[in-house]
Amino acid sequence: MTWYLKSRVAAMSSLSVAVGVACALAAGVAHAEQSYCDSPWLAANTRLSGSVDGATARFSVLVNQVNRVSANQCTAQLTVDADAPIAGQRIQGTGPFTLTVEQGRSTLNGSFDASGLMNTLMKTSVQSALTGFFLKPANIVNPGDTLAPMSGQSNVNLTVTLQNGIPLNQINVSNASISTGPRKVGNLQSHETSVGTLQCMPVSYTATTSGGNLSGAPAGNGNATHSGTAQVTDWYCPEKGLTMESVVTRGSKKTRVVINSIQ
Repeated sequence: MTWYLKSRVAAMSSLSVAVGVACALAAGVAHAEQSYCDSPWLAANTRLSGSVDGATARFSVLVNQVNRVSANQCTAQLTVDADAPIAGQRIQGTGPFTLTVEQGRSTLNGSFDASGLMNTLMKTSVQSALTGFFLKPANIVNPGDTLAPMSGQSNVNLTVTLQNGIPLNQINVSNASISTGPRKVGNLQSHETSVGTLQCMPVSYTATTSGGNLSGAPAGNGNATHSGTAQVTDWYCPEKGLTMESVVTRGSKKTRVVINSIQ
């Protein structure tokens, strides 16, 4: 049972990272940059699909509805799907999320359900807040800018039950966080993306992440907080209003997060 519960922790972490990456690192107009709530992808029936390191993890975000108050204030109803390989199987989660943007701050709240290993069900709730913008480095991005540091915090709760509803375990991760140093915007240049060659700007910065406090984990996992520092380059492409590729470097390891399609 210990290995089984460890798999639940791994599943929650992988799926949450996929969603988090989809929402935290994936950040046009033909002639000018738009304010966040006027971004071309932030429209009903738009679907963004992406992947982490090829197909190691995959995610998609479907925009169901957008309520625009102003160029800098809006709310969107989303459906998020994410999957990742766990113990030789692909574990997939899907569920509704609400994105709220106002006063330079974004929140993303929702939940997704997944079928787990050994005939189980997993229900995960996610609450994330960011002093900045999901899916875009800033409200307006210009070459040569130095963007202010960004910080965010998330709480994740995972409930594991058998198919018949009998509870097995509940695992909580509180105060998982990310913070960055100043973010430097490079010059507009041609960049190969999954949807063709686009004019994009590299946005480079140092990010520090913390796994937060873990409770309900199997014996031996403890409640330790794991932190680390990475160098990040986000390739932001104004025509699409998105960071089409992010490269995260930790020591000798590089992780690529790519937007594969916009429909």
